Amino acid sequence: MKKTNPLYKPLRAIVSKIPTKQKTKTPVRDNFEDISSGDIGKIEKSADMQDISSNSRIPVGRALKKLTKKGGKRKRPLIARMLLMGTKIFVSVGLVFVITMSIVLVSLTIYVMRNVDTNSDIDLKHIDYSNTSIIYSVDKDGNETELAKISDGEKRIWVKLADIPQHVQDAYVYTEDERFFEHDGVDWKRTFGAFLNMFMHFWDVDAGGSTITQQVVKNLTGEKDKKIERKIQEIFRSMSLEAQFSKKDILQTYLNVIHMGYNSGGVAAGAKLYFNKDVSQLTIAEAASLAGMTRNPGSMNPIADPKKNKVRRDYTLGKMYEFGAITKEQYDEAIATEIVVNKGIIFSDEGSGVNSWFVDACINDVVDGLVEQKGMTAEQAEASIKSGGYRIYATVDVELQKKLESKYLDDSTFFSNSNDLPQSAAVVLDYNGNMLACVGGRGAKTESRGFNRATQAERSPGSAMKPIAVYAPAIDYDHVTYSTFIEDKTIRVPNDDGKMINWPNNYGKAHFGTLTVAKALERSGNTFPVQILQNRLSIPRSLEFLSDKVGITTLDPVHDIGPSMCLGILRTGIKLDELAASYEPFGGTGRFTPAHTYTKVINPVGDTILEAPEERIAMAADSASVMNKMLQQVVEGPNGTAKKAKLSNTLVVGKTGTSDDNKDWNFVGLTPNFIMALRLGYDQGRSIDGKVYPAEQVWANVARSLVAGMEKKTFPLSKDMLARQYCTGTGYLAGENCPGAVGYYKRSNLPKSCTAH
Repeated sequence: MKKTNPLYKPLRAIVSKIPTKQKTKTPVRDNFEDISSGDIGKIEKSADMQDISSNSRIPVGRALKKLTKKGGKRKRPLIARMLLMGTKIFVSVGLVFVITMSIVLVSLTIYVMRNVDTNSDIDLKHIDYSNTSIIYSVDKDGNETELAKISDGEKRIWVKLADIPQHVQDAYVYTEDERFFEHDGVDWKRTFGAFLNMFMHFWDVDAGGSTITQQVVKNLTGEKDKKIERKIQEIFRSMSLEAQFSKKDILQTYLNVIHMGYNSGGVAAGAKLYFNKDVSQLTIAEAASLAGMTRNPGSMNPIADPKKNKVRRDYTLGKMYEFGAITKEQYDEAIATEIVVNKGIIFSDEGSGVNSWFVDACINDVVDGLVEQKGMTAEQAEASIKSGGYRIYATVDVELQKKLESKYLDDSTFFSNSNDLPQSAAVVLDYNGNMLACVGGRGAKTESRGFNRATQAERSPGSAMKPIAVYAPAIDYDHVTYSTFIEDKTIRVPNDDGKMINWPNNYGKAHFGTLTVAKALERSGNTFPVQILQNRLSIPRSLEFLSDKVGITTLDPVHDIGPSMCLGILRTGIKLDELAASYEPFGGTGRFTPAHTYTKVINPVGDTILEAPEERIAMAADSASVMNKMLQQVVEGPNGTAKKAKLSNTLVVGKTGTSDDNKDWNFVGLTPNFIMALRLGYDQGRSIDGKVYPAEQVWANVARSLVAGMEKKTFPLSKDMLARQYCTGTGYLAGENCPGAVGYYKRSNLPKSCTAH
């Protein structure tokens, strides 16, 4: 028997109530407009959807559809409408984004093709250091020796990848570019992340997107600005570099050019700098320390900030362990290891070493020359030296420089037993102004381009000022002779309160009576040069001689114009190299050349761009020869202040100079072979108070080493200087009955004959 659907009868009853139209082919069961709520309830109660046959599903569906209408119009639920609207917006925005990005990419492609050089001209097999400037020393036979290289401010020790331990390589790779061996020069994931971070600021710091390859490009080209075209060019160059060279070539270059701080570059220089080790000796912890500071080597290195470096070191070790470069045991051991840093910053002489005092002075000298003669700023001059490929021919005597440095490393040069020695500096010149050697500080030199007391410090010359400010010009201008008598008396000057006082006093308030000019210089009395300056020479004449004749450049035109100037009481002081050079005429020739450290500087195409300063005549040769004899009495005379400077194997002439406040001790000593000016004094300006040997004794301790092995010479004194007996009672040329002594005079300015006896 045929089974009847349970919904058949209720549906049939509902349908039967629906009016029908004749002549229509549409089934009357499709018109449900008159269904009442009660009928709906009957349907809901009797409906069993599982039992509805295929023939009955259409009427039920249409009935339900009609029953959900209100006012003849269908309305979707709110959530459905919101989802639909959101979908439309999302699709629309997506389409706009795709179209926009397509336009941007096309425009960018056109821009790159037209404006950006995407070709890489970097050759890792032949990295060009042709722009490195080189300082050469030249020996007496004209042989050139490379003294120092100056590049971009960094010193490097180039090392092959095979000589760099694997754990050192891994430390850098997994810290800087963990997908280095997978990408083709650009890590697009990191690049896109860095790009988004520029706008969205997901991270507190800039997210670096540069790969090791990109950093190689950046370091070798020197192009580091943040312009979009530069970054695009870097990306293309990196991909080109990867296509031409192996990963090993790129990694080797990277490890040799990476910045390490303190004027050093490359892991080998970093190993020497921070740990005083060869790179092959680095431990895992030390390798992680170096690799961890790459982001900012100036502030993250283990010397500048050990705590910050430890944080970065631990991060590197974590990355190495994460990628299987080290085991768990190695990781734990390295984390617990306390690294020992070489705080002395020692370099080898052959490698990336600290410059000698002379090299520092030479670089500064070339900078000054480029500023004064080529109109550069100091910054432009510095950059020009580092990248200009200059050939700088230095005046240094390498052996003398080594001897001088050796004496300054030995505290016994200065005193037999002291823990509070003052600083010291020395400059050695020949009589043409060539600087043969210099030392800018006592003890080991620990940095390049640091403060050089030999060429940069302006300190009081003390009584060493008297020969150049008074005695030499007074002799040259014929205001006095060797035996002119000068009375030991003070002058009236205002003190700081404006009250008139008698000034100056001699050292120890001694009173010498009336002395000859030569004896006054021998005893270094203070009243005598002031008398000559005030009554015979004049201050303008003295200042003219100092600045125009013997090259003193540090005098203050307002404050250094009083009589105290001739005693070395100056507002700032005089540089030691200038003080040494000012004594050049006293070698006997009267000629002067400013102190200099190079003879010429040549650019890469062979043009001479700088030359040594020209020689000039400071005073007549016979005047200079008289001064030589007077200064000889300072060392050899019975009352000379520099007796301790006397050497057994060569003649010494010179002058001591102690500042008024006892803060600076000077001695300028001349031998026939060289001039050496030496100074002692605390950087803080404290009084010395006898804690070291006198300056002239320290000078002798050093000079004995310098003169060893030198050819014995004599001073080239003028034939127009005459030796004559003078009357010790009057200072005139001695008569037959006069008490006499030997004096030295210019042929053109002999004293008159004495008639008193």
